[in-house]
Order: sequence, then C-alpha cells, then structure tokens
Amino acid sequence: MDQDLKYLRAAQSGNANAFRYLAERHKDYVYTLAFRVVKNRETAEEIAQDVFVKMYKNLSSFRGDSKLTTWLYTLTYRTAIDYTRKRNISNDSIDRDDRYFELKDSSSHNPEVLMERQERSNQIKKVIDRLKPDDAALITMFYFNDKNIDEITEITGLSRSNVKVRLFRLREVLRKELVKELQIKSKEK
Repeated sequence: MDQDLKYLRAAQSGNANAFRYLAERHKDYVYTLAFRVVKNRETAEEIAQDVFVKMYKNLSSFRGDSKLTTWLYTLTYRTAIDYTRKRNISNDSIDRDDRYFELKDSSSHNPEVLMERQERSNQIKKVIDRLKPDDAALITMFYFNDKNIDEITEITGLSRSNVKVRLFRLREVLRKELVKELQIKSKEK
C-alpha cells in the first residue's frame, strides 16, 4: 500500500491529521496546476482551497480505481477550467509565480551556469504564459508534474490520442516560441 493510500484510508475513517498530511503533501502541485490555468496567484490559492474542500467532502467516493494524485488533479483541473469558463479568463490577466518553474537540476554552483538556467527558465515561463489556460495546464501536468498520458487523459477527460496530439503540437509551439525569444534576446545584446 503506497503512502497516499494509507493516509487516505485513515482520512476516510475520520483522521483529520491524515487529511492534513495529504493536503500538505499535494498543495504545491494543486496550486501549480490551478495557477497554470488561471494565471493569478490569489485565484489559484482560492481554487486550491476549493479543491481540498471538495476532496474532503468526497473522500468516501474515492474507490482507489486510480491514484489519489490522479483524482486530485482531476478535481483541480476541472475546478480551474470551470472557473475560467465562468469568468471568461484570457491570457491578458497574467500574474507570474516563478517558484514553480525553476529548473530541477540546480547542482551546479557556477554563477554563469546558474544565470543561464534562470534565463532559460524565464523564457519558458514567458512562452507558457502566452498559451491558452488548458494548454498551459497540459504542459504543466506533463513536464512539471510528471503526469503520464493516461493520467492526463483521466484528469482532463480528453482521449489518449487527443492528449498525445495536443502535447506534440504544444511542444512544437514551445520550440518555435523559444526560438523567437532567443532571437529577440540575441538582438537586444
């Protein structure tokens, strides 16, 4: 039995500390996904809170057919997408939260290498910020939250082939946009 399932079963039995542990363990991922969709810190925090309230209210409905994280991400994705649809959010109201786009391998202590990584991270953030909310969520789930195609399919309700095609197209969009960003940066120098 994995750690999440152990705590989930305890939470389903009424153990508030077990639920608190799960919420604490997954809060950053829930916030990140919500933020990628709504592109606003305060709104993402509200959505994350709503997600954990929904999770708590629906603990008994989780049967274990999927991973807890898949169920949680499904709640998050759908709550955030519903929010954007209700409020007709566009990419015009972008807020930045850089803590979720730091490159994972920061083992180098060379200042030049660290600056180059930070610059690359900033360029990736700019490109993702320009994507439609649901596209940004797909990229975030796949590349930043390490969700596989099947998990994304379950979370979004999209078909497996649709997820694959969209990720393929989004990679191409990211590549082209990053090339443009690099060209702009090189002209500025």
